[in-house]
Amino acid sequence: MLKTFYFVRHGETDWNKVGKIQGSTDIPLNEMGILQAEKLSEHLSKIPVNCIYSSPLKRANMTADIISRNIGVGVKVHPLLREICFGDAEGQIYSELPQDAKKLLDAIFSGGNDVGSGKLPNAESFDDVFSRFMEFMSSIPDNEDNILLVSHGGFIKIALLKFLGEQIRIGNCSCFSFEYDTETKNITNVKCV
Repeated sequence: MLKTFYFVRHGETDWNKVGKIQGSTDIPLNEMGILQAEKLSEHLSKIPVNCIYSSPLKRANMTADIISRNIGVGVKVHPLLREICFGDAEGQIYSELPQDAKKLLDAIFSGGNDVGSGKLPNAESFDDVFSRFMEFMSSIPDNEDNILLVSHGGFIKIALLKFLGEQIRIGNCSCFSFEYDTETKNITNVKCV
């Protein structure tokens, strides 16, 4: 069975603005992030969304709540949608990281398409994040379709790159649609919305 999903990255935070690595650190949206979410919610009101799932982290949950108020669909918080834990890199400014850490992060955030199975010190591995994504997809009830997932840049990129052979850039409040085949566990037709 084919299901339609929409992946949304949360709006901007103060840490995004200064280039700090957030990961599992629970940072709220800033004023710009709230405006971004409001603008995106207007766009999403034209799309047939039947269900919203959100990461439990504030920045994603705030984004989901803003979208929810505008389109009239409730939010279900799901821990499997949380951002990758970046371990020792969290709270550090990207430009100040060691070169090997930058190389791993570049695979996610600078448009690369080879995230491999990398792992930063004391962090979650990219393979573990992908497994989390697939576990979440398997948990979706059969009767749900046109599902909006509000999550994080690293999580979204790791999930989608396993199915794509091309680069993908994920800015704050970016939205991508994709189709998921519940039988083959494959994602196809990824598009920027």
